[in-house]
Amino acid sequence: MNNFVKKTAIRKISWKKRLQILEEYGIRQALAERCGGRWTPTSSLTGGYCSGGFCEMCGDRPDAPDFILHPHEDPPRSRGGKLSLSGSKMACNKCHAGAEGIKVIHSEPRWSKK
Repeated sequence: MNNFVKKTAIRKISWKKRLQILEEYGIRQALAERCGGRWTPTSSLTGGYCSGGFCEMCGDRPDAPDFILHPHEDPPRSRGGKLSLSGSKMACNKCHAGAEGIKVIHSEPRWSKK
């Protein structure tokens, strides 16, 4: 957990968001274990990702390029939802975006040289 909180890595994230990520670390780790995966903390706005588990929405293991799972809150945070063990599921990129009403073709950005 100490490696997760580095001042240089999370410098651009607000203190409020940083505290939220730290408070939710245990919940995210428990959600990852529940779906059979492992939570990997990162210094990003999402706080990390789950790898190696099964999507709790469709039941599949994410394929390339969707090797990771994300916590999905019901209702979503944009509508006042909060991350919890009872109201959240680990979802692959396709299920997570579909639940939010977003159509996903590729989960990873495709960069090209111009």
